[in-house]
Amino acid sequence: EERRNISAALDAAEKILEHVNETIREQEGKERLSEISKDLWIGQGRLDLTAPTRHLGLRKLLKERVISKAKSGRKLCLFLCSDILVLTLEGGRG
Repeated sequence: EERRNISAALDAAEKILEHVNETIREQEGKERLSEISKDLWIGQGRLDLTAPTRHLGLRKLLKERVISKAKSGRKLCLFLCSDILVLTLEGGRG
């Protein structure tokens, strides 16, 4: 009986922690998208990555990496979102 109660309590705690961790990851992703958007310009306007997508709801940042172009070796920042792939010059303005 006591073992079952402890196991149930452990399961409940793990579910709560999983939810908290996911919420923190989502908030960090939103903050990072906001930070990226500050220097991201297309034409005369700023691309706001925090704005909701047309059909997919809120945009999520899935991956962020620095990559190098094969021929020139130029460093690029890659941002893979739930609906768009953005490449920027590393350390430069978008």
